[in-house]
Amino acid sequence: MSRSIRDLKPQEVLALAVAVETRNAERYAAFAHIFTTYNDEASRLFTEMRDEELAHRAVLQKLYRERYGDQEVPIDEADVDEVVEAVDIDDAEYLVFNDFTRQQVFEAALRAEQGARRFYGDLLGTKQEEDVLALYRQLAEYEQDHVAALETRMSQAVIESRGGNNGPRR
Repeated sequence: MSRSIRDLKPQEVLALAVAVETRNAERYAAFAHIFTTYNDEASRLFTEMRDEELAHRAVLQKLYRERYGDQEVPIDEADVDEVVEAVDIDDAEYLVFNDFTRQQVFEAALRAEQGARRFYGDLLGTKQEEDVLALYRQLAEYEQDHVAALETRMSQAVIESRGGNNGPRR
């Protein structure tokens, strides 16, 4: 039975956040695999994004253990009505036959992170107990950090593509 995230306990919300990071890492890994045979740069970037999602997951798992110990709550996105953070590639079938640019990799990731930031930010406007709002605030800030990091990477990629930096490409 699907529930609204507004009805979840703080422990369930944090467990869901961990599950979302896990799912996104798996999706990035699948994209990396798909592009290995014909676009090394896209494959490499998806692998980097997978590693970042796994790092995000590790931070959230640590927070979960600090708050709730080792007692796991089985929950994932199928258990809630809302989409928390979805990494989707527009016209993915088209990309199989055409070049996939670094910018498109970053844009897909950025849309997902912005969606998560909005999602948790919107929850701050709900009537909840302070501990729940504090968790939503922390998750929204965490996603804002992800958005800022991706925007920085995207800006750096634009500078590099214009020949403004001879340093290593990410």
